[in-house]
Amino acid sequence: MIRLLRFPLWHLLVLGWLALPRHSAAQDRRRAASPRPAPATRCDYHLRWDGKSSRLGVQLDYTAVSADSTVFVFAPEHLGGQADIFQVLENLRPGPTDRLRVVPAQQKIVVLHTRAGRHTLHYVLNGAIAGPRQKSTPRELFRPVIMPGSLYLTSAFFLLQPQDCPPAASSLQFDQFPAGVGYFLSAAPRATPGSRQLLQPGRQQFWTMVLGTDIVRREYRVHNIPYYSLTSRRDTVNRMSQELAPFFTRFFPTLRTFWHDDQDAYYYLCVLPTYNTEPTAGGFGWGPGFIMKYSGPFDNWAKLIVAHETSHSWIGSQLTLGENSFANQWFGEGFNDYVCLINLAASGIFDSQTFLEYLNNRTLRPHYTSAIRSAPNDSIAPNYWRNTAYQRLPYRRGLLYAFYLDNQVRLASHNQYTLRDVLLALRTRARALQAKDPNANLSVDDFIETAGRFMPREQVAHDVAVHMLQGQPLDFHHFPLIPAFRVTFDGEVPVLGLTGTTPLSAIYSW
Repeated sequence: MIRLLRFPLWHLLVLGWLALPRHSAAQDRRRAASPRPAPATRCDYHLRWDGKSSRLGVQLDYTAVSADSTVFVFAPEHLGGQADIFQVLENLRPGPTDRLRVVPAQQKIVVLHTRAGRHTLHYVLNGAIAGPRQKSTPRELFRPVIMPGSLYLTSAFFLLQPQDCPPAASSLQFDQFPAGVGYFLSAAPRATPGSRQLLQPGRQQFWTMVLGTDIVRREYRVHNIPYYSLTSRRDTVNRMSQELAPFFTRFFPTLRTFWHDDQDAYYYLCVLPTYNTEPTAGGFGWGPGFIMKYSGPFDNWAKLIVAHETSHSWIGSQLTLGENSFANQWFGEGFNDYVCLINLAASGIFDSQTFLEYLNNRTLRPHYTSAIRSAPNDSIAPNYWRNTAYQRLPYRRGLLYAFYLDNQVRLASHNQYTLRDVLLALRTRARALQAKDPNANLSVDDFIETAGRFMPREQVAHDVAVHMLQGQPLDFHHFPLIPAFRVTFDGEVPVLGLTGTTPLSAIYSW
C-alpha cells in the first residue's frame, strides 16, 4: 500500500463588506500618506484538451507584483518519488514582451518582465504514462495521466503559482473539452467543465480533477454530508461503482457515528484503474478526499486500503501523536488500522472470517515471526525507506496494542467503556490544545493521561514504554481478553478466535 501524504482539510475564507465607521480629516491625511498596497495577485487558468491526445494546453493569466520578474516552481520536490516530474512541462512560452529563464534542476521557471500587473504564461502538460507499464502505479498516482478519453490531474502536478506571493484568488475553466464527458473538480464538486470556477484562497492547493468519457460519478449523503464516488468504466474486472456503494451506505456512516462527527462540508473517493497490467493498489489522502489507483480484483486487501486511508480523516489528521508523522506511527498507523478494521466489522463489510484472517494472517503471524519484532520505536524512522519490514512494523505493533487496550478498558470498566471512549476523550484533549495553538499535536503523555482515565494509569504508562517505545512484543499468555475472544498458540504465534457467544456486530456497536 502506498500512503505518502496526509493533508488537513481545507479552510474556508469568508469575505464580506464591513460597515466603515465615520473618520476624521486627520485619518484621511494619514490614509493618503500611507503607501499604496501591492496589487492583489490572481491566477486564471484556461485549459484546452481535445480528448484524444496526451497533452493539455494551459494559458495562465496572472498578476505580477514585482516589476522585474516572477518566479514559479512546478510540483513539490520529491513528492511521490517523481524526480523527473519537470519533464511533463512542455512548450513553455511567456507573453510577447517577456523573457523566460528555466532551471529544471530546481523545477523553477523565472519570467523576466519590466512591469507589474497582468501577464500571461503558456505551457503544455504531457500526461503520457512514462516508463514500463508493469511498474507504473506510482507514476499514475503522482503525475498527470492524460490518455484518449481520460484525464486525471492533481493540483500539485498542474498548477504554476508565483512562489513568493501566492494568489489571493484563482479561477479555472476549460475553453475546449470533448463532448459527453464525466467530470469532477474537488475544489468545486458541483461544477461542470464548461463553467468558470473560482478557487477560494487556500483551497486550490489540494484539489483533484478527473474528466473523461469513462468517468462514473455518484453522489451520496452520509450524515447529511455530500460524499462523491468517482470510478471508471474502463475497469473490465470489477463493477467498481457498485463495489464502493457499501462504503457510502454502511462504512462511512458507521465511521462518522464512531467519531460522533457530522461536521465536514463534503468528501470524495476517487478510485481509478491503472493502465498498469500487474495487480496492485495504492493511494494517498488529498484534501477532503482519497485518491486510489488499482488494477486486478477489488479484493479484501484493496477494501482495507480504502477503509484505512479514509479513516485517516481522524487519526493522522485530527489526532497526531508527537512532533512528526514518524514519531509514533504505532498510534498514527496502528490505531488507525484497528479503527478501520472494527468499523469494517461493525458495518458488515467484513464478516468474522475476514476479520480474523486479517488479525491472524496479516498481523499476528507476520509480527511474531518477524526478525525485527522487538526493534525499538526510534529505529523505525531511519530504516523506514531502507527495509519494508520496518514499514509494516508500526502498523502491526499499534494494531495489536489497540486491540489489547480495547479489551483491557472493557474489562476494567465492566463493559461500560471501550477504546472508542478513550479516542473521543483524546480528540477532546486535542481540540483544547489546538484552541491555544492550532499547530499543537498530542504527546505520548497526553495519550497516557487520557487512557489512564479508563484503566489504571500506571499500567498504561508501563505498556506504552515497554511495548510501543522499547518494542517488546505483547505476551498474549499473560493478560485476559473479553469473553467473546479466545487465544491459542501455534508455537510462539498467538492465534485469535471467537468463542461463538457474541457476534462481531454486538462487540463493535456504537
